[in-house]
Amino acid sequence: ILLLVAIIALLLPSALVVFETVSAAILYSQVQSGITHLQTAGNLFHGGSEGDTAKYFDSNKLREAQVEIDAAHADFVSLSDKLDHGSSINLIGGLWPTQMSTARSLSHIAADATVVTQQIVKTALIIAPSVAPALQKSSSNADSMSPEAYITPASFQQINKTLDIITPLIHDMN
Repeated sequence: ILLLVAIIALLLPSALVVFETVSAAILYSQVQSGITHLQTAGNLFHGGSEGDTAKYFDSNKLREAQVEIDAAHADFVSLSDKLDHGSSINLIGGLWPTQMSTARSLSHIAADATVVTQQIVKTALIIAPSVAPALQKSSSNADSMSPEAYITPASFQQINKTLDIITPLIHDMN
């Protein structure tokens, strides 16, 4: 019996190290996945002519970006949940409390930031039908002395509504 207790006492820390390493690898994978989705969303708007702001209001690109941002948000929310409630994370938290607190804060910021981005893209999709043509017309008439209005009153209201929605989230990121 004493030999069995000694073997368990020697093997338990090794098993915990393996378990924690696998858990850390899974968390790292989620971080990488979220970042990759955000980079993919950003890359959708690269290219085109210099100064072509209408590309940011291309409905097809905005819908693709929304899918990527939604996937990034899901990754960051899952990561945040695991960091807040994962039992294995609590073991590491006792050894490195400052690092774990920082990791939790960063995961909450990432989740909030993707919600903000979701709202902005949603607004861009709503106002794109009126803004994109005005931007395209403006860029083709660069010499025109009477510029077109880019933002309609309805678009302005939508932008203000979005700002009201995202302001508390931005304050939460502090």
